[in-house]
Amino acid sequence: MLVDSEITADRSVFEVASTISRQAVDGRRALVRDTVWVRPVVDVLAVTAVVAAIGAFSPAFVVYGVLVLLGLAVDWYRPVPLAASAAEDVRRVAVRAALPALVVLPFASRESWAVAAVAVFGAVGVGRAVAYGLVRMARRAGLVVEPVLLLGSGDQVLALRERLWSHRELGLRPMLATSVSLNGDPAVFLSADEIDSAVRRQQVRRLVVAGGSGYDAELVSTVRAATTSFEILYLPGQQQPDLGLRSGGEVVAGYPVQRLHGGPNRLGARIGKRAVDLVGASVLILLFLPVLAAAAIAVKLTSRGPVLFRQARIGRNGQTFDMMKFRSFPTDHEDVELALPLEGCPLPVGRFLRRTSIDELPQLFNVLRGEMSIVGPRPERPHFAEPMSAKIPEYDARHRVAGGLTGLAQVHGYWGLSEIEARVRLDNHYIDTWSLWGDLSIIARTVPAVIVKSFA
Repeated sequence: MLVDSEITADRSVFEVASTISRQAVDGRRALVRDTVWVRPVVDVLAVTAVVAAIGAFSPAFVVYGVLVLLGLAVDWYRPVPLAASAAEDVRRVAVRAALPALVVLPFASRESWAVAAVAVFGAVGVGRAVAYGLVRMARRAGLVVEPVLLLGSGDQVLALRERLWSHRELGLRPMLATSVSLNGDPAVFLSADEIDSAVRRQQVRRLVVAGGSGYDAELVSTVRAATTSFEILYLPGQQQPDLGLRSGGEVVAGYPVQRLHGGPNRLGARIGKRAVDLVGASVLILLFLPVLAAAAIAVKLTSRGPVLFRQARIGRNGQTFDMMKFRSFPTDHEDVELALPLEGCPLPVGRFLRRTSIDELPQLFNVLRGEMSIVGPRPERPHFAEPMSAKIPEYDARHRVAGGLTGLAQVHGYWGLSEIEARVRLDNHYIDTWSLWGDLSIIARTVPAVIVKSFA
C-alpha cells in the first residue's frame, strides 16, 4: 500500500495541516522532479567538447569518446547525491577516462591520448561539480523537489518523514511506502509490482529504508526486490543484514545511511558479468577441448545412450532451462534423490567424471547461451526446489540471478547434500555483496576447491 499525505491509510496520523501546506507550496514552486538526467547531459557535453577540441572529431577520437561515455553511463541511472558533491565521482571518472585511451592507443601518439584522458577527466569533473552546485542551490530554493519513498514501521519512519520535511535543502518530498500505525499494528510493505508502479507513476528514484530493532524477512525481501529500481539509502536496524555492497555513504537529515550498490542486476553489472561469462566460457571451452573430447568418447564407448544428459533446472527469476552434463548414469536411471552418493553411480567412467567434476564442463555451453553464469548459486531441479523453498527461509531469493557453474558455497566446500541451509546463506550473501572482482576471486578459488573435492 502506497501512503503519503495525499493518499492516507490513517488520517489521524498523516492529515496534519502544516504538512499539507508545505507540500502545496513545494508543488507550486517545483520545476524539476528528477535529477537522473544531470549526469548524462553533463557527461555528453563534456566529452563531446574534448573530442572536438583535441581530436577534431577524428575517427579514433570519436571511438574514444564513445567508449568513455559507455563507461560513464553505468552511473546514469542514479540521481544526484543528496550531498551533491562531485568528490566521490573522482575515482570512477578517472578510470573511465583512462582505460578507453589504452584501447585506441595504437591509432595516435601516446602523448595525445594522455592529454585527452586528462582533458576528459577535468571536463567531466568540473562539469559535474558545477551541475551539482546548481542542483544544491535549486533544492534550497524549492525548485528541485524529488519524491522519495520511506520504508519502515512505527514511530521511526514517521520521525524520519518529519525530519526530511524540515531539511528542505535535501529537496525531497517524502512519501510512505508502508501502512504505518502508532497502535502497534504491523507494517504492510510494498510488493515488487507496487514498487514498479511507484517508479512509473511518481518518477521515484530513491528509497529510504529504516530498519527496525529485529530481523524482518518481509523488509529484507522488499529491499532486495527494489535494488534494481531505486537508489536505496539504508538505515540498518540492529539485526538487519547488509543488503548490498556499500558504494558510499550519505547523511540524510542527520542520519548516516548506507547507499546500496544494487548487486549484479544493475545494468552496468549485468553487462560486466555477461562479458566475463562470454570471454571466460569461450576460453575455458578452448582450454578444456581435449578433456571434453576425451570425456565424450569415454561415455560413448562404455555405455549405451547419448553423451550428454539434459536436466531441467531453475534459473533466474524461477525460469526453468535444460542444464547439460556428461551422462554419468545409465539411460534408465530415475531422478528420485536430491544427490546420489558417488558410490551409488554404477558406471566407472561416470564415477570418475563426477569425482573430478568433468561431468559439469558442458554447462559452459549453457553459459554461452545466457542460461547460466560462470559464478552464481548452483541451480536446482524444480521438484526438489519447491519443498526446500517452503522449508528454508530466503531459498527463493537465490533465484534473483542466473545459476552458476561454481559459486561462493562451492569454494567453501559445500557440494551436493552438504548443509543446504549454509549454501542458501552463502548464495544470498554472494548476491547481496556482489562485485566483479569477487567473481574473479571465486573463479580462481574453484580449481583448488575441485581438487580438494576430488580427493576427499
